[in-house]
Amino acid sequence: FFESGHTDINRNYDIFLSHSYLDKVHVLALVKLFNIHQFSVYVDWLEDNQLNREDVNVHTANLLRNRMNTLNVYPI
Repeated sequence: FFESGHTDINRNYDIFLSHSYLDKVHVLALVKLFNIHQFSVYVDWLEDNQLNREDVNVHTANLLRNRMNTLNVYPI
């Protein structure tokens, strides 16, 4: 149920899950729960794992902004 890697920049998601990486276990459980109910969930380190959390830059901000702007539902 988890997609990994670099996903199509134009892909739409139902949910953008904003979170702390320290909550990784809970994030994975939430993604699984939402997927069971047919919601697609964007989590940066699952969908765009080429992003570097140690080096957030303009490209990172633009990519995340684009992901939020293409939501089908709403950010959580």
